[in-house]
Amino acid sequence: MLGQWNEALDSLAELPEEWETARAAVSQGVVGVGTAINAHRGRLEAAERHIHRFAELQSSADVQEQAEYGFGRSALSLAQGDAAEALRIAEQALEMPWLERLDRSRGSVRALVDTASS
Repeated sequence: MLGQWNEALDSLAELPEEWETARAAVSQGVVGVGTAINAHRGRLEAAERHIHRFAELQSSADVQEQAEYGFGRSALSLAQGDAAEALRIAEQALEMPWLERLDRSRGSVRALVDTASS
């Protein structure tokens, strides 16, 4: 997906509605990446619509789903100019003990914390 943001967004738009609740959506980065692409492009309404589709993940019993949702929320908050909220969300995700084992996720969240902190 390196730099192929239009293609990534086109693929996300083609997903059937039932995919929103599939665990594969989280493992494939659909929630966070889809939100982040739109947010970083300045398409804040599209990013808000996208993350809203997965709002139930914020209270999921699965901490990985919570973290994926948090990644998207944090990216959107940062793009909306609310660095304090982006930092709060990212720090909350970093407090999850299982994250120590998931270097890729931790790296993504740490990058958001570093960006929000600067």
